[in-house]
Amino acid sequence: MKTKIVFSLMVITFAVASLVSATLAWFTASTGPIENTFTAGTVELVEDGVSIDGNFENWNPGDCIKVKWCVENSGSKSSYVRIKIDDWWKGGSPGSIEKSAWGEGKKFFDGSWAMYFTAQVGEEKEVKLFADKDIDAGRVKVWTVGEKLYVRYTTNENWKMKETHLAVADDLNLIPKSKGNFPPGQFHFKGEHKPHVTTYTYELPLSGTYSKGKLKGQDYSWGIGEMLYIAAHADLIGTGDGVDDENGGDGGSLNTGNVQWSVKGSDWEQGEDEYWYYKKPVPSGEKVCIAFCVCLDGEETGNEYQGASYRFKFTAEAVQSSNNAADHLWPGHPELEPYK
Repeated sequence: MKTKIVFSLMVITFAVASLVSATLAWFTASTGPIENTFTAGTVELVEDGVSIDGNFENWNPGDCIKVKWCVENSGSKSSYVRIKIDDWWKGGSPGSIEKSAWGEGKKFFDGSWAMYFTAQVGEEKEVKLFADKDIDAGRVKVWTVGEKLYVRYTTNENWKMKETHLAVADDLNLIPKSKGNFPPGQFHFKGEHKPHVTTYTYELPLSGTYSKGKLKGQDYSWGIGEMLYIAAHADLIGTGDGVDDENGGDGGSLNTGNVQWSVKGSDWEQGEDEYWYYKKPVPSGEKVCIAFCVCLDGEETGNEYQGASYRFKFTAEAVQSSNNAADHLWPGHPELEPYK
């Protein structure tokens, strides 16, 4: 039987930032009070309040709460709007935290934290393994011995790996891509680790055939000195040590997968980048609202959640709806109604 959870008052914070642009750049903005003035027009968002309907002070497994948030386009230009939710648990009994991690390198594109790094065949190179963008969770090392390339994942104390995903190619365009994103599940090599491991090494022949992903069945050949593009991803599980308080430290090891967010209606659609996109252009001076149903999954909520508080924050971004700006700044977005 699932016991009741004391659900303390949700803490809602809003990002206060504004992206400005000059000639030949796209006009963009984020929620915040900073005023931007452009001769050619402005793109601005103003947070217009949040409402919560439901019993959030004694949240029980199976309960649902309604959360509504509104933003206003206070700029002079019609804009597309997208919203992201960051959430975490604070307090509760000791548990485990799950994080996505990438080998440190260059981002595939702005707005995503998926990364790749380069290494020459025959070179020894080591990069950090970052979880949740800024948590140092381990290392990824690449080296060559004879006719084989080795890629080793090693986690720091308190972290273990559930799965690892690796893409290696001599052309960046050969890294598996889907709708503008780079899904690790489609990478060339994959390891499922039961029990979880703290180190894992891929041993790849310098000439061979891809066995997984979109390039399955295609041959590859890498020579000494050749530059390789490497995307190293891992699904981690651990105690959460090193996670700061704002994002779930002091008990933030609890997994948020037991909280389900859903939106009714067809005006909003979630993209692969986890943002919720309003599919219509928002005219200047008009307000747009998103209404969520937030449910606590009874089957996924155990006693370790007793006394914990669930927290979340919203971030909204806008981009001008004219001249296909969204295609350039938000690659992989869902289909949006055209600007007229």
